[in-house]
Amino acid sequence: MWTYFSFSDMLRPQLLRFMKWKMGSTFGLSLGSCYTGYLRITSFRERDRDRETEKQSISSPKIILPLLFLITGQIVSGSSIETDKEVLLQLKSYLIDQNKVNPGRYSAWNDSSSPPCDWPEITCAGERVTGINLSNCSLSGNITGFSNFSQLTQLDSLDFSQNTIGGGIPTDLSRCSNLRYLNLPQNLIGGELNLAGLNNLS
Repeated sequence: MWTYFSFSDMLRPQLLRFMKWKMGSTFGLSLGSCYTGYLRITSFRERDRDRETEKQSISSPKIILPLLFLITGQIVSGSSIETDKEVLLQLKSYLIDQNKVNPGRYSAWNDSSSPPCDWPEITCAGERVTGINLSNCSLSGNITGFSNFSQLTQLDSLDFSQNTIGGGIPTDLSRCSNLRYLNLPQNLIGGELNLAGLNNLS
């Protein structure tokens, strides 16, 4: 890094006056201002170069990509078996409110240390909930008001057949993009079935 200084501090005053006069008469320049100006410009250029290097370092893919990986990693990790467990417990509470007299097998789901993959009527793959089978489970009321099915991001099978469920289909269900099997016969479900988002249904 160049350091600003003046040759005026280094040369004898008599010699400096002579050189200033000589160069001033020849080039119309002052030696002191000429050299100090050059040193000053060099310092600015190096400063700008350092700033440009810092900008390139900050915007470098080598730095940005790991940051993006960490951010997206946190987002992805938000959908986990713990999330699935919480959604199933919410579904259990919802169904019990609808069926207080004769709760079905889902009443065995509990907030304990056991993972939901060990619960009755639940199927898992890769430590994620992929199936719910509540067929012939004496369910009545409706499931229209439950809006968290889409939080089960790996759900591919949902069976509510052979119950007496009324009302319509939750709009949230259309956001279960991985759902391949939806079984609803022998219920009292009516109204418009909006399954536009379920492109993987077989």
